[in-house]
Amino acid sequence: MTLKKRVLVVDDDLDQRLLARRTLVRNLNLLVDCAATAIEALDYVKERTYDLVLTDLDMPEMDGQTFFETLAEKYPTLPVVVLTGRPTLDSFRSGVKMKISDFLTKPITKAELTRRIEDVLKTQSPAGQASALETTLAEVIASSTQLVQAADGFCRGEGPDDGQMKQHLDQLKAHDKALQRLQASLVSDWTD
Repeated sequence: MTLKKRVLVVDDDLDQRLLARRTLVRNLNLLVDCAATAIEALDYVKERTYDLVLTDLDMPEMDGQTFFETLAEKYPTLPVVVLTGRPTLDSFRSGVKMKISDFLTKPITKAELTRRIEDVLKTQSPAGQASALETTLAEVIASSTQLVQAADGFCRGEGPDDGQMKQHLDQLKAHDKALQRLQASLVSDWTD
């Protein structure tokens, strides 16, 4: 039995909270809690473990940016997705600098909200990160096997033509990039 993922939706607009909640429950079968303010949301986060927080930026009492900074300090591995009706270049830059998982703008379709939240949950949850690493590693191993076979054939005088050489070179470059991503991910996991 797998546990359902839990998401916290934070927005001062009741209609937006309910729409997000209904969409995530129906389309992704998530457990969803809602908070009208960032302060209320911080109380929720103290009481429960969440897999993701979806938050507005423009809220009373504490704005979304201050909320995110507080979350990042206390819960650095918790993915946060910003959903705002008034995106600015400054808010986007701040989000990138603070490593917000995704930045969405209102209005957003139910399908787009579903897709983007699902993507973040797949890639940023511990299980999603492990799955991505396994996929990358499997691709690297498969590519390595092909390259070894090609090199072996080349050594036996069964040299490939120019098109095949370019294809092998492209595979080597992709292989190198995949190894670099894998290494960076593993280093990040050990230093966090």
